Amino acid sequence: MRELKHLVDNGLTEEQVLEKRAALSKYVFHFAPTTMDRLGYAMDDKFYRIEGSHLERYRDAMQSMTRDRVQQSVRKHLQYQNLQIVIITKDAKALRDSLVSDVPSPITYPTPRPAEVLKEDEEIIEFPLRIRPENVRILPGKTLFE
Repeated sequence: MRELKHLVDNGLTEEQVLEKRAALSKYVFHFAPTTMDRLGYAMDDKFYRIEGSHLERYRDAMQSMTRDRVQQSVRKHLQYQNLQIVIITKDAKALRDSLVSDVPSPITYPTPRPAEVLKEDEEIIEFPLRIRPENVRILPGKTLFE
């Protein structure tokens, strides 16, 4: 929740956009690693009358992605005021009680972390979720996808 709120309210820095753009530009090659996958995309391109290649267009879009365009998309498509979240866990009642009580949630690591990580963790630990008990439903796993 804290990360989503931070993204919507503040967006990404120019450095973060460049970092994500570089990663996504490389990741697109995992979309069609085999000849059959590439053929499938090519068939979809023909069926949907996409000029050129969808994968090529994706790579081009990654190269032209700007911070302003990312900010516009985030503001248009993301929000944090009214979410529905599904969590699958063994002890749902204990999790619900913890979430609605808004008590701090300590973070522990098996190895030491840098000071800047621990400083950010202090914010995360205290971040209020403000979840009302009447908004939490516990359902049996079998009925969740009915």
